[in-house]
Amino acid sequence: MTEIKKGHTGDYVIKKTKTELSEMRFPNRFIVEDYADGDNSVVQINPTKFDQLELFQDDIVEIRGRFKKFTHAMVTPNPSLDPTKILMNKSVRKNANVNLGDIVSIHAAPEVQQGARIKILPFNDDVAGYTEDFFD
Repeated sequence: MTEIKKGHTGDYVIKKTKTELSEMRFPNRFIVEDYADGDNSVVQINPTKFDQLELFQDDIVEIRGRFKKFTHAMVTPNPSLDPTKILMNKSVRKNANVNLGDIVSIHAAPEVQQGARIKILPFNDDVAGYTEDFFD
């Protein structure tokens, strides 16, 4: 909550809380919250942050976590969410190496393009004992 007080010199002094100051200095930092119903490729932030970070709905963002780990996800708005929080699925949190309550930073990733085709291959231990050809 912003407070305006008259200082000892007669000037007005604006006092801000710690969260307001950190939000002003680091608008791209968020506190991780659980997004249990979410998709593995989607995170949600408050719509007011879209203007600050110059993002649009369904943009791809880079999420930087701990120990220089990062992942990419699509960002969508959630008006009921606190502006300092980000909703992330368990898979996205694992890829960014973060836990609930950790701080992550997000940045626009314009160099990432939409995928046209993906190829999902089985692991060796999953196909142990199968003799059929999977690619027919």
